[in-house]
Amino acid sequence: MVLGPEKVSDKINEITAIPNLLALLDIKDCIVTKDGMSTQKGIAQQICNQGGDYILALKGNHGLLLEDTDMFVQDAMQTEFYM
Repeated sequence: MVLGPEKVSDKINEITAIPNLLALLDIKDCIVTKDGMSTQKGIAQQICNQGGDYILALKGNHGLLLEDTDMFVQDAMQTEFYM
């Protein structure tokens, strides 16, 4: 399903087009999913500001965030998830 194509020029990538596309959409109470390239603080903030939630891919190029998330999940699996 195409919700709203946003053309980008040859000199920019999709990261710069995503905020424009999000602004066109009513994402209140929706969950927005994005790929690893789109895992950006500004994009996550815009989704929240528009009343949505998000699931963003987390890859190795997010070093400390990936490590922190892995530690959080490992801890939760040993405690909170199994209570």
